[in-house]
Amino acid sequence: MQIIKENKVLFIICGSLIIFTLIVVLIFSERGAPEEELFFGRQPFLRNYGINEIIPITITNEQMARMYLADYINLIINNPQQAYGLLEEEYRLREFPSFESFIEHIDSISNQRFYGANLQKYEVRLQGGYRIFNVVDVAGNNFVFREISIMNYEVFLDNNSI
Repeated sequence: MQIIKENKVLFIICGSLIIFTLIVVLIFSERGAPEEELFFGRQPFLRNYGINEIIPITITNEQMARMYLADYINLIINNPQQAYGLLEEEYRLREFPSFESFIEHIDSISNQRFYGANLQKYEVRLQGGYRIFNVVDVAGNNFVFREISIMNYEVFLDNNSI
């Protein structure tokens, strides 16, 4: 009893510090933890790891026009049969009834600038429920891409047929 009377101030200060520390720990632990952790007592299922994260990307019409032109020129160079198959069916039967006539047309319009697949100008419009990309390359060749869905398109090699 004598020890308590002699160290009464010290016991009051230590008790106050312990109570103050407990209050501070409780306040900061509630602020920093998400509701799921507080409620379920575990970490949330989804966390931001930075890997396999969905990042929204906005592509402009000009970028799409460039992609369609580059993709089609690549097909003409590397897989002309598939490039021929991408021509719209009625247009293909009317303008290029055979694969050889398509190859002759490609040979007639191709030059060094054609193989660069650089966009000079483009126009985008909605027609018949499709987005129509009217693209002119630096060699002056006209390509019309009728977009069915992203990177799924039909091609016309002139402006008048669509």
